[in-house]
Amino acid sequence: MTDEATDIGIEQLAPQVTAALRVREPMATVDVGRIFGDAMGRLGARLGSIGAEPAGPPFARYHDWGGETADIEIGFPLASRPAGLADLADVPEGEVGASMLPGGEAAVIVHRGPYPTLGEAYRRLGEWIRARGREAGEAPWESYLDDPATVEAVAALRTAVVWPLAEVRG
Repeated sequence: MTDEATDIGIEQLAPQVTAALRVREPMATVDVGRIFGDAMGRLGARLGSIGAEPAGPPFARYHDWGGETADIEIGFPLASRPAGLADLADVPEGEVGASMLPGGEAAVIVHRGPYPTLGEAYRRLGEWIRARGREAGEAPWESYLDDPATVEAVAALRTAVVWPLAEVRG
């Protein structure tokens, strides 16, 4: 279901197996670009060592953002869980493990433009959710649909912002 006027819609998502790592840093010093660059190197090396390939674009999931600490999970969706990949909860911070992006209802918007302007997409999405009498769930994420190295103009970059919705209480 898409709201044509705002390019925001609700999607029913299936749970998605991922390979990811999790990083927690003080908000005062967090640098998402640096964290993401380091994570991509670690993820690529680990996936290569176990013979796994991404089944979609990279993502960054925000378990906590805006308080004292940023808690970010960065990874790739996988077609299935590879042997030899421990649960993310069982590996040290910054190491690669198996995780899941949750299934269920989520509000989704595709942002076009540079990454520093993603805050506007989150603002619009939050307002859209509240205007429909819904409640935002936990840990939204971004899926980076385009590789910045292959896009001619930064204004053309597409990023899907996915915000799980809290279950409707009956």
